[in-house]
Parts: sequence; structure tokens; C-alpha cells
Amino acid sequence: MVYILTMALIFVIVGVFQLLYPAKFYMFGRKWMYKGNYELSGAGIFFIRISGVILLGISIYGFYSAIVEYLYGQ
Repeated sequence: MVYILTMALIFVIVGVFQLLYPAKFYMFGRKWMYKGNYELSGAGIFFIRISGVILLGISIYGFYSAIVEYLYGQ
């Protein structure tokens, strides 16, 4: 159960970061590839935000399954 909660918490953090700062999330660890300014397309920002929503959905399911396991898994 601890592993499920830990992964769900990590997914929440990454998902929220993707929703709020999609360009910074995309460029994390990739800035060295670009010399000047960079700009993500609208489609790129859209897909990064969609993946953030998916991660938040997975984390909600993880929290739900951890609670159900704790309450009824005895």
C-alpha cells in the first residue's frame, strides 16, 4: 500500500507540473540541445497537458485503490 501511495503522490506532482508549466516540463533536461530561444507549438503544449490530466487520473485511481485495500483488504 505504501508503494501505491508513493507512486500516486509522484504522479500528482508530475501531473500538476505538466498542467501548470508545460513548456518548462518539456524542456527539463533538454535545454542543452538548443542554443537560442525555443518555443513549443500549440499541439505540443496540448499533448503535454493531456498527459498531465492522464497522470492525475491514474493518481486518483491509485489513492482510491489504496484506500479500498486498507479498508477491505484485511
